[in-house]
Amino acid sequence: MRHLLVFLLLVLALAVSGGLGACGDSGPSGPDAKAVEEFEELGLSQEEAEAEAEAAGREAAKQTQRDEARIQREIPQEEEHPAKQKPKPSKKPKKTRAQAAGFSGKYEEAYEVALFACGNFPLERVAKEFHLSPSAGEFEVAEAYAVGYYGQFEQAAFEGCIEGIRKR
Repeated sequence: MRHLLVFLLLVLALAVSGGLGACGDSGPSGPDAKAVEEFEELGLSQEEAEAEAEAAGREAAKQTQRDEARIQREIPQEEEHPAKQKPKPSKKPKKTRAQAAGFSGKYEEAYEVALFACGNFPLERVAKEFHLSPSAGEFEVAEAYAVGYYGQFEQAAFEGCIEGIRKR
């Protein structure tokens, strides 16, 4: 878009500066010749017509400059400097592991606590805390851990503990 605007400015500049230097008495020539002829048809002398065409060209150049300034204001700064773009926050908040597993509210809290407890200690230590043999498997340890929760939170605690053990 910027290249098109520069091209239009160049064409307009040529139109304004190139058409006023007439050669001989053959009449107006150059890009402004048609404008001069139209002003002459309205009853103006050739000098008056050339002056009016020149004034119209200057006005068109001013209008083009105003348009260019307006377009520059409308172009977002990010397009000019893509390296300086600020990261945009995602519209959706990230889900926690508990939410991804389908738990929310108090169930989410039970899942997160179990995830932390089973994921930050060695399996043998968690097994020992629940009076299991050190060689107990992850399923047995998670089941023993979850039994300590009230019935409705047991599934969330079990899944959180299994996830914690597997993420180590």
